[in-house]
Amino acid sequence: MKFKIMKFENIIGLFLIFTISNFSPQVVYASELALLNDMSEEYYYFLEEEVVTPTKTPKPIRKAPAIVTVISQQQIKDMGAQTLSNVLETIPGISISIMRYGKFEIEVRGIKTVNSEKVLLMLDGHRVNMPLTGGAPYLFDDMPVDNIEKIEVVRGPGSALYGTGAFLTTINIISQKPEDIDGVRVEGRGGSFDTWGANILFGNRIGEVGISGSIDFLDTNGPQVWVAKDFANLIGQPSQAPDTTNDWLKKKDLSLNLDYKGIYWRNRYVEKNRGDYIGVASNLGNKSEIKLKQGISVLGFKYSLLPELDIKAEASLDQVEFDAFWEAFPPGFLGMFPDGVLGNPQTKNRTLGAEIQVDYEISEQNLLTLGWNLERIKQFDTKHTANFDPNTLAPLSSFQEAPNWNKNVKRNIWALYVQDGWNITDDISLTIGGRYDHYSDFGETFNPRGGLTWQIVQPLGVKLLYGSAFRAPNFEQLYNINNPAQLGNKDLDPEKITTYEIELDYQIMPQLVLRVNYFNNQIKDLIVVAPTTAGELRFENNDGTTKIYGSEVELQYQVKGGYYGYVNYTYLNPKDEHGRRIPDVALHRGNLGLNLPLTKYINSNTKLLVMGNRYRAEGDTRDKLSSHTVVNQSVILKNLLDNFEIQATAFNLFDEDYQDPAPANTITGDYPRPGIHFLLEARYTF
Repeated sequence: MKFKIMKFENIIGLFLIFTISNFSPQVVYASELALLNDMSEEYYYFLEEEVVTPTKTPKPIRKAPAIVTVISQQQIKDMGAQTLSNVLETIPGISISIMRYGKFEIEVRGIKTVNSEKVLLMLDGHRVNMPLTGGAPYLFDDMPVDNIEKIEVVRGPGSALYGTGAFLTTINIISQKPEDIDGVRVEGRGGSFDTWGANILFGNRIGEVGISGSIDFLDTNGPQVWVAKDFANLIGQPSQAPDTTNDWLKKKDLSLNLDYKGIYWRNRYVEKNRGDYIGVASNLGNKSEIKLKQGISVLGFKYSLLPELDIKAEASLDQVEFDAFWEAFPPGFLGMFPDGVLGNPQTKNRTLGAEIQVDYEISEQNLLTLGWNLERIKQFDTKHTANFDPNTLAPLSSFQEAPNWNKNVKRNIWALYVQDGWNITDDISLTIGGRYDHYSDFGETFNPRGGLTWQIVQPLGVKLLYGSAFRAPNFEQLYNINNPAQLGNKDLDPEKITTYEIELDYQIMPQLVLRVNYFNNQIKDLIVVAPTTAGELRFENNDGTTKIYGSEVELQYQVKGGYYGYVNYTYLNPKDEHGRRIPDVALHRGNLGLNLPLTKYINSNTKLLVMGNRYRAEGDTRDKLSSHTVVNQSVILKNLLDNFEIQATAFNLFDEDYQDPAPANTITGDYPRPGIHFLLEARYTF
């Protein structure tokens, strides 16, 4: 039986009833009931937890000049999350959906693009967005979560500290410290879609030397969901449809971190080969293979020169290798391609970076932060092998070197940023700052920010926030060539956003926090694909202003012993530069979660996602994409044997039939998502 969509208010009511019933005296021990009435400050967990991402210095959430959500390592484990995408979809204002060649798009506050280039992803404060696409999902949408201490998600502009890409949100993944791991944990997992994987997590401190890292492997055939007709069917060409999607994945993810007396060296290597889901041209096939590699090495130190003066310096090397073998059309296309239309674009991006940050405590109430950043980006070994001419689609005599798809180029960036934070009183804090970026390929930009936080009374606080951000054109948008469907434009300007936010937080009781925010985004110079006078399609900056406003509500509940729950809801009013509703975006969405340690041996975690209707683009005559509800259930069996536990997770527990939006006239219907599926994990800690 399918799980029918319910009204959001009914779901909230059921959640509260379930919560109350499960905290009845029959379930909660007397000691836990006593803790419910404990009014001590130890319960100010949600607002007093320190975060570093909003200001690059530790600050309690309630004083941080930003709208921040923190997901802890324990929460990630309890929900049975396997990838970063599993975690991000629980955060208000954020939605995850699949696109035509298999990677996941991160939609934030009504803006969704193929490469998610308006979202900055960082590992321990180091950006991992690739210069080619400007985004991170190609490699990190399915990042393993075993070695995460917490994830700090800052919604709103962050360019005043972090530069390009910190446009809609900044996601900072903070790794576990050696002393937190304190040993070796081995995990094996297997489940639906012939999925197999293993993870080794290790960490310890020997004297003043810390070492930690992880080794993760995954091999899966993927959901292989059914597609009735693809684009080749729609234009009357030979097609593999009806058939299943090409979702297989083989991946390894390795990390090694060392630290000694303030000196640290962080390294990560990711390699993944995968299929293309439905395909780059929206055609099913079984020949496509996308190969991706990324290596990251960061060497840095933190040192206190004086009691009031701290310095941090980093040098980094990143390299991304992109190698995509595309079967754009299946065999027999146009009667001229017996092997299908095949192409193999390749390129490499290398980034050398350096950053120095100085924090000077002018007084106990005033902290000044100054920073300098330098990046040297090189794109090289760019080539294209194909059996067709990309300009005319005429067949070539063999699979051979073809007109190139992009260029070997360089980009140099330097930036200066400043931030001043005052604790005007114990209850009022003011932060102002800005960053100047200079790019060798398009020029300069300056982005200011300001934030006022005020604890009006002990339970009630308010934040007033302003900021601007930019997103530099990526190398595809600047330099794509020999591709009439997506020609680059070296004259592009960066995208710009100005955001105003206000947040109210209210500590209803020591265990219960309510946070409500309103945001208003004004976006200019969005980069879109537009027709030229010659009939080709080229990247251009659009005219006008995209205006999006909305609200996010979070209700969080937590007591000792592992009992916690949350409800969040997002409302959006997204309008493009012509005042039309932005398509494929739900105006209403929400999440509910409940974690219950039922006994000493069993932990239960329920996660529910509600997605509202998503409307089509103007001129698209298809019906709106209906709302859906997806429930995940995870159960941990523990304490049966020392240091051993088993976790079973059911995804889409009630087998909801749902899809993600596909452009019109590409496939029949929309992008299908998997039904109910399972994963079983076994973990042992030495």
